[in-house]
Amino acid sequence: MDEAAVDAFVANNGYLTAEVDGDASNEIQDLDLNTNTLSLSGDPTTVDLSPYLDDTTLDEAAVDAFVANNGYLTAEVDGDASNEIQNISAGTGITVTPSGQDFTVAVTNSVIAMGKINLDGTSTNITGATVIRNGVGSGNYTVTFNVGVTTDANYIVQLTLLGAGPEATIEILNVPATGSFDVQISQLSVGAGPSLTSSPLDAQWYFTVTDF
Repeated sequence: MDEAAVDAFVANNGYLTAEVDGDASNEIQDLDLNTNTLSLSGDPTTVDLSPYLDDTTLDEAAVDAFVANNGYLTAEVDGDASNEIQNISAGTGITVTPSGQDFTVAVTNSVIAMGKINLDGTSTNITGATVIRNGVGSGNYTVTFNVGVTTDANYIVQLTLLGAGPEATIEILNVPATGSFDVQISQLSVGAGPSLTSSPLDAQWYFTVTDF
C-alpha cells in the first residue's frame, strides 16, 4: 500500500482538513475564575459557582458542639481530684501508691549475685554476696550469699579468670551449699614423665550467679 492508498482510506473520516471559520486561533481560550464566577475568554457566557460552595468555617461554639460527649471526662467522677496521681517505689517488686490502691508487680531478674574479685579476696564491684580468700597463695575463695538471696543450691554459677594466663583454671570446689560455694583457682604445668600437675594460684576473677 502506497501513500496515496493510505490517504484515500483516511480522507473524509469526520475530522477537519482545513480551517472553516477563517480564524486559526479562536479555538484557543483561557479559563478565568473571579471570586465565584467562571468564564472563558472570547465567550460572554459565565458560570456562577456559588451554589456549590461549602461553608466549613466553625466558631468555638460549633466546635464544642461537635466534640462534646465523645467519651472523655468533663468533670471529676470519684470525688478526689488527686488520686490519679501515684508514686512508684521499688522493693521486692514495684509498689504503686496511694494507700488503698497498692499493688505489687514482681520484677523478673534471674541474676541473684555477681562480682569482680581481686586476688586477695577483696571485691572491686559486688552485689548479692561477699567473698573471702581462704589463705594467702591458696587460690581458694568462698562466696557467701546475702540473707534471702537463695532458697536452695540449684543456682547456676559462671566463673571467669582475668589475666591469669592460658594454663590457669577456675572451678567450683566441692558441692555448692544453699548459702555459699567454694572456688578454686589452679596453675597447670607439665612435670617429669611428662605428667600434668597443678598448683594453687591467687588471681583476679569474675562470678555471676543466676536462679530461675
